[in-house]
Amino acid sequence: MGSDKSFDTLLNKYNILLAQTRDLKEQLKNSQEKNQQLLSKFDVVEKNVRELCEDILAKDPKEMKLGIEYSWDKIELLELIRKSKSAFHVYISARKDILERMADLCEERGNQIESLKLQIQKLLEEPTARTLTMEELEKRCNEVKEKEEMMTKLSPKMQEKVASGKIELIETEANDPVINEEMDVVVDAEDMEDELIRKKLMSSSIPGTDHRRTFQAAKSKRKERANKYALEDYDDTLKQLSDEDKMLIRIIGTKGYSLYSDIYTEISKEMPEITNGKTRSSLKFLVGCQILQEEKVKVKTTVSFFYFSIKGSRIFEILFQEKPIMSMAEKLIAEHDNLVHGYGIFLTAEILKENERFRNVNIWNRKHPLKIREGMSYIPDIICTTLDGKQMYIEYECGNHTQTNFNGKCNKMLNFTNTLNFIVPNRKGEEIINSQVRKWIDNKGIEALNYVKYV
Repeated sequence: MGSDKSFDTLLNKYNILLAQTRDLKEQLKNSQEKNQQLLSKFDVVEKNVRELCEDILAKDPKEMKLGIEYSWDKIELLELIRKSKSAFHVYISARKDILERMADLCEERGNQIESLKLQIQKLLEEPTARTLTMEELEKRCNEVKEKEEMMTKLSPKMQEKVASGKIELIETEANDPVINEEMDVVVDAEDMEDELIRKKLMSSSIPGTDHRRTFQAAKSKRKERANKYALEDYDDTLKQLSDEDKMLIRIIGTKGYSLYSDIYTEISKEMPEITNGKTRSSLKFLVGCQILQEEKVKVKTTVSFFYFSIKGSRIFEILFQEKPIMSMAEKLIAEHDNLVHGYGIFLTAEILKENERFRNVNIWNRKHPLKIREGMSYIPDIICTTLDGKQMYIEYECGNHTQTNFNGKCNKMLNFTNTLNFIVPNRKGEEIINSQVRKWIDNKGIEALNYVKYV
C-alpha cells in the first residue's frame, strides 16, 4: 500500500509538471509569433527609416562624393540617424538663409513695382504723357517719385499748402539767394526751423545759417542712431577690411559671382595690379571673418564656391547701402538642392548649349513644374528645346538616389516622354544608373515598357 501511494504521488507530480511544461511551450510559441510580428514590423520601419536617412544624406555635399560608392547599409541605424539629423540641420539652416534673402528681395521688388504702377497711372492720366519718348517718360516718373517722397516728409500743414498751390516743391542748388528769400517770405522762421529739423525739407536750399547747422546736426544724430546697432555688431570687422576686401565684397554682392575664376577676372579689370595670390588670400580672410561661406565641389576637378553668410549680407548693406543680389551658388542651391548636383547640371547645360540642335537649354525649371495631377508634378533637371520646338528632358544623376526614389522619378518622366535621358559624371555613375534602370524595369514589367527608350 505504501508503494502504491508513493507511486500515485509521483504520478500526480509528473502530470502537473507535464501540464506546466505544455503550458510554457504554448506561451513560448505565442511569444515567438508575437516577436516575429514585431521583428517584421521593425524590418519595415528600419527599411523606411534608412531610406529617409539616405534621402537626407544625399542632400549633403560632404556625403555626395562623385565616383565613390557609399555603403550606408553597413552603418548602424542609430549612427545613420545621427548623421542624417546633423545633415538635415545644416541643410535647413542654409535653405532658411536663402529664403530669408529671397523674401527680402521679393518685398523690395514688390514695393518698387507698386511705386512704378502708381507713377505710370498718374502719368497716363495726363494727355501729354502719350506723346513722350521713353527717356522723357522715365524722367517724368523719377520726378513724380521724388515729389511723392518729399510730400511724405512734410507736416500735414505744409502738405495742405503744397496741395493748394501756395508752396511749390522745386529742386534748388545749395545757398540759392533767390530761393532763400522766397522761403523767408512763405514760411516764418519758427515753422521753418521745426519742419527742417523734423522733416528734412529741402536741405539743399538752406543757407549756411543757424537753421542749416541745426538741421545738419539733427540729421547726423538720426543717421547715427539708425546705424548704431549695426556698427556695434560689425565695427571691429569693418575696421579690418582692406580696399581689396571691400572690392571683393562689392563684386560678389553686385555681380552675383561665386566661382573664383569669375571673381578674379572681374577684380582684375578694376585693379590690374592685384595678383592671383592676393585675391585668394583676401577671399580666405573673408571666409575666416565669416563674411563669406566657402563650399568645395568636385566635378572632374575641385572648385570653390563663395557666397555671403548672413553677417556678410549685412556688412554689404552697411558698406554700400543696398541689398546684395543672389549669388550663383545660392541660385543653384535653391534650384537643385545642393551645389554638387547643381554645378554638375550647370556644366552639362553649358556643353549642351554648344550643340546646334538646341535653340534653348534651361536649368531653372522649379518655377514652372510639369503638372501630372493634383499634388504631383515633375521638375526636369534640364529642358532642351530643339530647333523645331520639341522639348527634351534630361536628368543629371550622380547615383545617390535610393531605388525607390529613382523608380518614382522614372515613373514621372513617363508622363511626358518615352525617352529617358540620363547624364552621369563618370563611369562609376553609369554603372549605378544602369543597375537602377534594370531594377526599375523588373519592378515595372518589361511588357509595360516596350515603347520606352533608355539613353
